[in-house]
Formats: sequence, structure tokens, C-alpha cells
Amino acid sequence: MKLFVPFTRILPPTQMVLKPYRYEPVKMNGDGGYLNYFKQRWSERHPFINCEHDSVFFHGAVEELWKCHEDWCAFGVNETDSFQDGTTATLALMKFSEQFIDAHPDLWNEMETADVCWQHLPKWQWCDLWLQYYMNEKGVKCHQHSPSIVNANPVKTVMVVNSGEVI
Repeated sequence: MKLFVPFTRILPPTQMVLKPYRYEPVKMNGDGGYLNYFKQRWSERHPFINCEHDSVFFHGAVEELWKCHEDWCAFGVNETDSFQDGTTATLALMKFSEQFIDAHPDLWNEMETADVCWQHLPKWQWCDLWLQYYMNEKGVKCHQHSPSIVNANPVKTVMVVNSGEVI
């Protein structure tokens, strides 16, 4: 299973925790870069772990995702990211199995045409929100791993989608 790190700039704390791993950094270009990245992963149809460029995780977190038998799993972020009440984790450190990708082949293609309330946000922010919204609508829950990991970006905010609304 490959570990991908989509980035605009991989933050130093993230670089530090990634040192023991072989990973593929993927430069994000333009507002649609993150969406295009996921479309590319889906077209390849291979299982992968997504690690965002500002994620800081504990030793063994990646291995835990690799070994997990669930098709879709992730870690919460900053102890505020709960998978309860119909929400899912952010894309900070998340595994997608081949079975998950096969079960949801149009997940990312439908994002651009969706009539959602967060269209005023930059498209890179849509990816987390869209994944939550799409999976909530299908009644599919992400398997939660703990403890939470940390977002190293001090200006990042936590957003939750519930029935299509950004809270």
C-alpha cells in the first residue's frame, strides 16, 4: 500500500514524522489540485494512505492503518474530530482500500457538480467536506483510530458537515 503526501509545502513537523517512511510527495497545483489528486488515486484503483502536508502523527500510526482490516479508516485530528453523529474524519491521515474505491467509483467526479452550501470556499477545502457529505448521504461510516493526531498548521479550523451544512 502506498503512502501519498499531497502538498503545497510539507511542514517541518510533518517531514520529521515521515522520515521512517517511503512516501510519494505529490505537489498540488492550483485550486483544483487536491481534487485532481483524488481523481488520480481513484483512477489507479489501488489502496493508499493519504497524509496531508500538515499532519503530525505518533510512531506506528501509519502501520496501524496498513494493518487495519476496515476498508476506510482514519485518525481524528486535535482531539476535536469525532466520528460520531454522522460525521467522518478529515483527510489528514486516512486509508482507502481498493474495495472502498470500487464501491464508490464516482465519489470525486460528483463533487464538481454538487449543489452544496460551501461552494464559496476554495476547492481544496471541499474535499474533506465533500467526503463527509457524500458518505453521510450513503450511510457509510469511517472506522476511527485513536489517539488523535495533530494538525501542525496553526490557522487551520475544524469544520463539520451535517446534512450539507458547514458548521
